[in-house]
Amino acid sequence: MRFSIILCALVLSACGASSDKKDTIAEQPRSLTPRSSAPSSQIQSSMSSSSLATTSASSSLSSFSRNSTINSSSKSSSASSLKSSSASSKSVASSLYSSVNNSITTIYFADFESGVLPNDSSWGAANGGVIEVSTDTTLNANGSKGSVRGIYPGSGGGVYVWGGAYVWDAQLMEVFIEFDAKLPNDAIGYKHGTKFLKIFGENNANGHSANTTFGLGQGKVSEGEGPTNGTFNYIGFGDGADGDVSYDVKNVIFLSGDNPSWIGRSYNKTAIVKTPQNKSFDPADWGETWHHFRIQCKFNSGSSDETEIADGEYYVEIDGNVYVDATGLFNHHWTNPPIRNVAVFDWTDHQEGQSFELWYDNFRVTTGGFISGPKK
Repeated sequence: MRFSIILCALVLSACGASSDKKDTIAEQPRSLTPRSSAPSSQIQSSMSSSSLATTSASSSLSSFSRNSTINSSSKSSSASSLKSSSASSKSVASSLYSSVNNSITTIYFADFESGVLPNDSSWGAANGGVIEVSTDTTLNANGSKGSVRGIYPGSGGGVYVWGGAYVWDAQLMEVFIEFDAKLPNDAIGYKHGTKFLKIFGENNANGHSANTTFGLGQGKVSEGEGPTNGTFNYIGFGDGADGDVSYDVKNVIFLSGDNPSWIGRSYNKTAIVKTPQNKSFDPADWGETWHHFRIQCKFNSGSSDETEIADGEYYVEIDGNVYVDATGLFNHHWTNPPIRNVAVFDWTDHQEGQSFELWYDNFRVTTGGFISGPKK
């Protein structure tokens, strides 16, 4: 199995201008359906922070190799190679991009090709959940030798499966995450939601941490919400207003572009939030197939109320289509840097007895950009 962790810290800064998108309210899955002017009371109850994500990815980076970096050629030779090619393929372009941008460094990579889980505590299951590496090439991503499958038992809210990368030692404020995922239907034809991808910051003295959730809708089939379950429809975070460090989904960016004021105190000031698709990634988009995700998270900078800057960023791209490109954000409290871990699988809710699966493959965390090419 190819599995490496390479340590490097790179922090990028950016800022934006205000968004003028109309503040409208559209129907969302249960936990994110707007019910009043403030999002936190409707969202927080069913989107509580993962109790296991803090401890499940506890393996120290110091136990892995630190001397493996991306091979890169000089800018001049890379540019020459590009110029000489009249019709560069996508793979060649991606390789060239990595070479020219030699600051791109892989912090963590797991492709499960060995047929077993990485040898650390970052991947696991409990309370009836199951995590395993599939060696069935007909089910795996791109026919690979291994993909990781998490099976949730249908027992109600909880963290039954976890995975990801503990990156605390790298002291990062920004990460680029790339992976493949699929979300099959359950036995009665519905999908189910989880927190899918979470970025955790440092715990403060009260045990709270800045964290961002790239989440899937978690509605109740018994209340008619089955058809929207599993919809990737939001980015949830806290803007750190009034010293608040405890919120998981106090503030929200919807992939549909709805309710732009929910981004918090950067709204109509510094934030530029683009949602080019103006829609969620819904169950019909998921289907039964694999999809490729490229996601960026950058915490805003600053070390005090006086020095904090609204330069946080989010970027979501699915199968080559950009769903969110947001800059100029306040997206954590300044007491909570840096990024502690990047988690997948995570919390689920409202299963009502139905077991379901969530799959991942080719999970990579980098600094400096995506190794597959620049943002669009």
